[in-house]
Amino acid sequence: MKNKIELGIFVLLISIILIGAISFNTSVSINSGATNAITTENLVCLWNTTADMTEMNVTWLKNGIHFMNLTDINSTNSTIPYLNTSKGQTWICNVTITNGTILTSSSDSITIENAAPNTPTVYNASNGAIILNGTNLTEDISYILIFNSTDPDNDILTYVLSSSICTELNSSESRINCTPTSSNLGAGNTAGTHSAQFIASDGSKLSGNIVEFVIQPYNDEPYFSPVLINKTVYTNATLNYSITALDEEGDYPLNFSLVSTPIGCLNITQTSNTTAEIFCDPSINNVGNWTVIVNISDNPVDLSEKRTVLSNFTLQILRANTAPVITNWTYTSGTQNENYIITVNATDIDNNSLTLTTSTGSCSLANPWPAITVMNLTTNGTSTFGQGTINITLNNSHIVCNNLTLTVTDGLQGYDSETILLNLTNVNDPPTIINTSTNLNSPLNNVNINNLIAYENAPFIYQINATDMDNLTYEGDNITYYSNTTFINNSLNINSGLISFTPNSTLAGNNWSIMIFVKDSHNNITNKTMSLEILGNSPPTFNGAQNFTLYCSEYDANYYNQSCYFNFSLNTSDTDPGDNITFYDNSSFFVINETTGIINFTPNWTQIGNWSVQINITDARGANNQTTLYLIINNTNNGPTIQPIELPTPLVTGHPTIAYVDVTDDDFNNDNSTENITFNYTNNLGGTNISFINLTRFNNSRQILWLDLDSAEPGNYSINITVFDTSNLTDVETVTFWVYNQTAPPDITQVIPFGTPKSNFTNFTWTNNDFSNSITNINLTENNTYLFNHTTTDDEGAENLSFYWFYDGTKITNNTYLIESNHTLNYSFDFFSSGNHNITLVASDEKLENTSFTWNITTADVNRPPILFANFSDLTINSTTQINTFLFRCGDNSEGFYDPDDDNNSNEEIDCSTELSTLTYNYSGCAGIATITYITSDDGHGVNIVGREVDSCYVNFTATDGDLTVTSNNILINITDTAASRQVVTYSTGSSQRVLTQTITVPVPEEVQKPVPLDVVLPELVTILNNDSLSIPVKLRNNWNTSLFGTRMSARVNASGVEVSFTRDYFYEILSGETVETTMTVSNYRTGENFELLVYANVSEPEFTDNAMILINSLEQSSKGQEVETKVTFAQDLLSQNPECQELNEYLDQATVKFRQGEYGETLKAVDAVINGCKYLMSQSQKSKESPKKFQEVVFQLKGEYFSYGLIGLGAILIIVLGTFIFRKTKPKI
Repeated sequence: MKNKIELGIFVLLISIILIGAISFNTSVSINSGATNAITTENLVCLWNTTADMTEMNVTWLKNGIHFMNLTDINSTNSTIPYLNTSKGQTWICNVTITNGTILTSSSDSITIENAAPNTPTVYNASNGAIILNGTNLTEDISYILIFNSTDPDNDILTYVLSSSICTELNSSESRINCTPTSSNLGAGNTAGTHSAQFIASDGSKLSGNIVEFVIQPYNDEPYFSPVLINKTVYTNATLNYSITALDEEGDYPLNFSLVSTPIGCLNITQTSNTTAEIFCDPSINNVGNWTVIVNISDNPVDLSEKRTVLSNFTLQILRANTAPVITNWTYTSGTQNENYIITVNATDIDNNSLTLTTSTGSCSLANPWPAITVMNLTTNGTSTFGQGTINITLNNSHIVCNNLTLTVTDGLQGYDSETILLNLTNVNDPPTIINTSTNLNSPLNNVNINNLIAYENAPFIYQINATDMDNLTYEGDNITYYSNTTFINNSLNINSGLISFTPNSTLAGNNWSIMIFVKDSHNNITNKTMSLEILGNSPPTFNGAQNFTLYCSEYDANYYNQSCYFNFSLNTSDTDPGDNITFYDNSSFFVINETTGIINFTPNWTQIGNWSVQINITDARGANNQTTLYLIINNTNNGPTIQPIELPTPLVTGHPTIAYVDVTDDDFNNDNSTENITFNYTNNLGGTNISFINLTRFNNSRQILWLDLDSAEPGNYSINITVFDTSNLTDVETVTFWVYNQTAPPDITQVIPFGTPKSNFTNFTWTNNDFSNSITNINLTENNTYLFNHTTTDDEGAENLSFYWFYDGTKITNNTYLIESNHTLNYSFDFFSSGNHNITLVASDEKLENTSFTWNITTADVNRPPILFANFSDLTINSTTQINTFLFRCGDNSEGFYDPDDDNNSNEEIDCSTELSTLTYNYSGCAGIATITYITSDDGHGVNIVGREVDSCYVNFTATDGDLTVTSNNILINITDTAASRQVVTYSTGSSQRVLTQTITVPVPEEVQKPVPLDVVLPELVTILNNDSLSIPVKLRNNWNTSLFGTRMSARVNASGVEVSFTRDYFYEILSGETVETTMTVSNYRTGENFELLVYANVSEPEFTDNAMILINSLEQSSKGQEVETKVTFAQDLLSQNPECQELNEYLDQATVKFRQGEYGETLKAVDAVINGCKYLMSQSQKSKESPKKFQEVVFQLKGEYFSYGLIGLGAILIIVLGTFIFRKTKPKI
């Protein structure tokens, strides 16, 4: 028994070992465990089993359906070729093994996903050659290219082109036209490069091919700009046709010529490097249409590349029509009502038929003269001419329209006119009374003066219609009105003729015949009988009370739906049988029914209050009455109304949000309203937790509905929101919504292009988005277009994603850049994109989740060379010429350079105020003939040209941006004068108390062609009162034997703030013996200030400089004693500061004694003498520093109230003090 038990245990152990032996060493896997494969991949199933396997079955399932079996026990793999797969399929590889006892299996599955299109291939459409990197394209030549691709899934492909030189011709065939231009060339018109990206898309995946073309330069043909146009010229005119041609490469000068000259008058003259003038002075023999062919050719360095262009225009030469000439016209004085004749003679060398017309210009009446008169051909024996005659009887209209224009026309737009003022005498006419009147204010529509009707108690209005033609004549005339009836005269306006009155019972019941008189200022009288019948009539009346009161309430459809109603027809009457009453009101709330007198309206809240309304009643004849309606409109309590509540959608857990609950209530609008609204909400669905919902008060009419979706559960919710007003009126709104569960954000898995930190270079291939913070740094270049793309997945499905692109934080909305429903960005960087930028992609799903990826971009600058917009014109220089912004195409300047890199708005010119130019300039040519400097105040863009020789020369300018340069055309500079300039001076005090005039003489010795030093003589002391300016007249006289050139005046002051100006500070030439004048004005000085003013005269040719000083004392205008004391103090300071004047102290002491004795008049005389003596000594001291051999005498003329006393004092001082200081001016003997 024991042995059997042991044997059983042994067998059991062996069975357990055998059972554990059959298994997979490596589980079944397809393509190394990948979950997806594309249609171009084989499916490889791998496995590894234990050695005791005796049988194996490998089964492949496609979309759950058996596809194939494999039973070879020696196999460890099985392959499904990719030709058997297609996208969307799911494949399962199941391997079952057994050792005869135990059976086990393992399986794996894989899904076939969409494969990207194959890399596009680009072909030359003309020869089928494949386009590779480095393919040459020539500037301005068009190339037709084809690019296409295939798709492993046989998806329909679309193609996207990213290139600034290529445009799509046919999207289905991907035919494109690539035309490079000069902008794609390198610096200096050398070969350049351009990258184009050719992209194929199957709707979800892209593949691209980037080709870098080499752009080769090509010498383009010159072209006419603008193109030639047809011209017409008459035989009495000259054709001057200016034509312009340009050349893209700037191979100037262009050559112009006429290929043929069909008529002898044609010739062409080249006027600049790019322009020419075609002339023709046609004769009668040249009449006709002529084809003119013009040839232009460029001037390249390599003459083998010379390009020639022909163009033509039609020249039409027409025979000129000669206008007729009025040779004679005759007319006399005339009188109204008499016959009057005007005769006009005219000639026409073309013998055209002539017509005489008249016009009267600004005359207020229609032209009374014959409008058109055919002129008869007349011969007087020696010549033939047209003669027209006007023969009429003069009336008032002719007298008024006596300013007559006579015009003779030949029917071919030729004419001649003469305007004559006719001397016509008016004959005074009596006024005229017209039967009918059209006064619109007449209530009874009375029109005819012979049949007028009026009614008792009803207004009667009638306008007498009278005219007097004499009023329009040169004499003028006035009319007045009156009648033979007292009550009409009492109601008649004698100047206007308007009758206005209300008949009473005394006048009623009668037929009146009234004589109306109209008299003019010459006492001519016209009369007419007015027939007026006045009938009896009673006015309508209000019954009972004189005033009425109406109580109403504000209308509300729910709470008070009554209108405001009152019938006035029940409260009015008219005793006249058959008379109708019409009702009127002045209310802005309602309009009373004119026929029934019913008031019926629904008051609103704006009309609540007490109002007074005037009610008028009128009968059919105009009699009226009125009363006051007191209207009282009371408030009606209105219930609140909840406006429709709009919740954001969708509502997702984790995304709290708010909505507004707005309530309207007309009671809010009432003055001093106390309406108060309260809110409440309840749950409509029992069992749901709405604790995440809350209502908070915003104001009396708005509550905020808070949805704290962080704490909400997904599901359906419904609440009732109720509002109550002060009177407990309510309104209810039901809000139902669904809260969705929060989802994962979208995942941007791949991007293109990319750079650091993955690569130090910018790559335009796909890469996985494993960037830190989803940011990559790339380098791009201006003037290129780049494709930004991505692969993004989402657990809600990628087809539900929305994509937004941002450039430097601003959302991109230009559909030119956005393709494939905003999925892809094809962005163009223009020439002003250099610097640091960023492009950000934001992907958002339907459940409010989003993610982003950012490309930080460094855009490299592409420097473009400066451009000469248009050739410079030749210049004529008269001595010196300053031209601001000459070199710079700024604003309206049609010539000059500009840098396209400074032209921010790319309008081919620089805006003078908002765009700054960084160009600098050099020039070559004109050495020794002209000196050219740049005007620094004009940022160096202007030039100052100074002629050195009377001659002509060529100069060209070079503009540079610091790297690239461009050179202008050759500019002819014609120097007509090289003389320098000259000028003179004058002054007089602006004070009302004194005027100073001085003549300054410029001495010139006669022995040589060089003047002696210029002697500028000025008054050394001027006293002026405050609030005045000082004007000093200066004269310069040239006594030299030739002209002085380039005399410039200037001044310096030793006091701050003082301003000095000259009316003329530069004299180009002072002729020998000529005296010139200018005025120097001194202003902005401070009261009580003493200062020195140095005046300079600088002569350029011959060169010399001289100066003179004037002392200025500014006194406050005050009383006599204060003025004298101030002048004494000033004189003391003057003497103490100038040693040459010390001899005058004795006289100043005497003046001080006179001042203390109150003798102000004597003091002023003495002080003025001292001051003038000192100024003379100072001037002599100044002149002695640089005394010429001989000066001409100075003409020193002083004018003014104090200057006569100054001369007396000066004479005394000269006798006593200056005996030893006699200075004589001499000049060398010739």
